[in-house]
Amino acid sequence: MKKIALLFAFSLGGAFVFAQAIWNKKLPISSAINSFSELAYADGSYWVSSDKSFFQINETGNITGRITADIGFGAFWIWSAKISPTNNGSPYFLLARLTSLASGSGYTVAHYSPDLGIVTQAIFADSLSTVTQSRGPVFVTIDENTMLVFGHKFIRKIQHQESGFIAETWSKILPFRTNDALWTGSQAIFCDALGNIKSIDTNGNLLWEKTLPFSSKSIKMMPDGIIGCGNAPSGEALVFKLDFNGNMLWSKLLSPSKLNDLTPVSDGGILFTGESDTLSWLVLKTDGLGNTLWTRSYEKGKGWEIEQATDGGAVVLWQSTIGQYRLQLAKI
Repeated sequence: MKKIALLFAFSLGGAFVFAQAIWNKKLPISSAINSFSELAYADGSYWVSSDKSFFQINETGNITGRITADIGFGAFWIWSAKISPTNNGSPYFLLARLTSLASGSGYTVAHYSPDLGIVTQAIFADSLSTVTQSRGPVFVTIDENTMLVFGHKFIRKIQHQESGFIAETWSKILPFRTNDALWTGSQAIFCDALGNIKSIDTNGNLLWEKTLPFSSKSIKMMPDGIIGCGNAPSGEALVFKLDFNGNMLWSKLLSPSKLNDLTPVSDGGILFTGESDTLSWLVLKTDGLGNTLWTRSYEKGKGWEIEQATDGGAVVLWQSTIGQYRLQLAKI
């Protein structure tokens, strides 16, 4: 574990520091294909889904649980893991992996219980042909027993229950390959890398569609709209905000060359992670209007996903450019 140590000074016009994390945990997987790993926080733990493993990590950076391919789920990329509450408060998990089918390829969704192992699996056709072409299906939770799954070819509404029940309610052709998606409480909003963004209701009916003049990588909900990050046509990173009807409220360019994820924070600001011009992973903070407050640069690598920590800091899932164990989780 590493204790925080600021290695440089604040610059004029905003804080820019080179820093070390409060703690940093190397995840014991040797695959270099980690760019579609996912980070979530629930039930007092951080959850990382990655190549062949799903980790539970406590708030001090210790691995307290791990699900691997030897649970009978197959030696495939575990793309997504969603936690649903149960009557007794114990979570179960919905895992997804690439699946080869006679007609092409798709994905399998499995209900996994820490006590029982794999309870149920259901296979869904799609066009997920290789593990490196995309981050895989994007899961959006509607309620305790309902989710939307955005694959490459289809969007599906899937029902699931604590008993292990998994079934499709409906499926529709997906207009584009989804980068990110969210549920606002009344609509699902999803976007791609080409600037397309659409909204549907719980039955898959189109509510609105827009074309943004830039790409979008990650979108998150705020009380008064949707905040997102992406890249301008010139390649510069940017932050943007939309209202709940997809109308542009504002957008601003940011100095790092690549931003991959963002999270709103409790003080009204926004935290981002990505990669600096010096090829180091970074965390950048703006106010609620996208004005940069500070940037902190860390070790060589790329920041993939970021979550606010319970103490007001943040936890970042990042990938080192060197070493056997490249996927790492850091607290700042």
